[in-house]
Amino acid sequence: MTLNERERFLYHLSVLMTMDTMKKDRNINIDEMLYAIWKNRCRKLTESDIKTIYKEIEEEAMNGTTVYEEFTARGEYNKNDMEKNDEYR
Repeated sequence: MTLNERERFLYHLSVLMTMDTMKKDRNINIDEMLYAIWKNRCRKLTESDIKTIYKEIEEEAMNGTTVYEEFTARGEYNKNDMEKNDEYR
């Protein structure tokens, strides 16, 4: 199975967002890198597609924050919770 262009862009976008949050002394220009990915790896996507995907990811990141906050506030990893979700891996 191969990734379609949207999935490929989502992968690279998530990697870049992670790199941006973890950067220390590195200057990462997300806009330049996204443009390069778009033009080199996801050429069939339109500019409108890119903007829509980016907005959807930003919205999901904001909405998903509560899940991460709840998990980290609990302070422990519950293996039983993960075993219930094994079918998704």
